[in-house]
This record gives sequence, structure tokens and C-alpha cells, in this order.
Amino acid sequence: CSPERISHMSGVESLARDLVPPDRYSVETIRLLAWGHDMFRDLPGNSLLRLARYYGVVSQREEELHPVLLHGKVAASYLSNRFGIDNDVSKAIYWHVTGSAKMGELGEILMIADMGEEGREFPAAEEIRINAFIDRKKTVLDVIRFKMLWALEERRPLHNEIVCCWNHYLRRYLSDTD
Repeated sequence: CSPERISHMSGVESLARDLVPPDRYSVETIRLLAWGHDMFRDLPGNSLLRLARYYGVVSQREEELHPVLLHGKVAASYLSNRFGIDNDVSKAIYWHVTGSAKMGELGEILMIADMGEEGREFPAAEEIRINAFIDRKKTVLDVIRFKMLWALEERRPLHNEIVCCWNHYLRRYLSDTD
């Protein structure tokens, strides 16, 4: 990993540790979550596609066109196959790029920490950092929204998984606020 990637993963660990409810997850669990989520982020696209096929990850059209979208799924599959890590951590890592109704609490924490860690300098990052401690459910929704806005501004296709994730979390948020 590049020095920038290592710094990012360290920042993700720090923010995730702060976001985790007391006594819910071990330090080791949070460390694995943070350091595992981007372990394949810097691989070339053809390598990610090859690893996805090797681990049986079925790639979507958007992932074929932009293989970097596969880095979480490939990392989770690698950790599961190589080390037997097949739990909430692997599920969170698997879904951290697009999000999913299946990602669970650790997935929510990872998505927030990935976008909001201290090293992130874009305007939304500070908003995410602050709001994460006020209303995590709304912050997850904001992270998903910022990801979709970025894709639209860059004229990239929206992954169908992030659209489904948005719809799920929006329904959940609205039903909790009624």
C-alpha cells in the first residue's frame, strides 16, 4: 500500500474506534475492519477483475467498467478464504463501497469512517465527522448521498447496489422519524 493509503486506513481505524458503541467490538475487530477495507484499493483494474473471478465474486456491469468498485468485495473474499474471516467484519468490508441493506452496524461505521476520517479534506468529510456523533442513521444516509452525488458530478454510472442502499436507508430513516 502507498503511504497515503496507510495514512487513510489509520485514520479510518481512529474514527471507527470513536464511533463504536462502548464494549460492542474489540480493538482487533475495528483494526481488521479499517486495515482490511482498502487492502486491494490500489491494485490495477485488471488485477481486481482477475481476483474477483478467482474468488467467485459476480461483478456488475459498473464494476467491469470501473474495477476499483470491486476492491471491497475482493478484500472481503480474500480475508474470508485465506483467514476464515466470515462474519460482520467481512460483510462490512464487502459492502463498504456501495453499501447494502445487508451491511449491518459495522458496515455503517466503516462507510462513515471511510469518508469522514481526519485525512479527508473535501468539504463533506468534516460534515460527516461532526454529524456521525449526533445522528449515525442520518449520517449513513448522507454518506450514500455524497457518494451518489460524486458519481453524478463525475458523469459516472450509479451502481444499482448504491441506489438500492439509498432506498433502504431512506425508508428506514423516514420510518424512524415519523
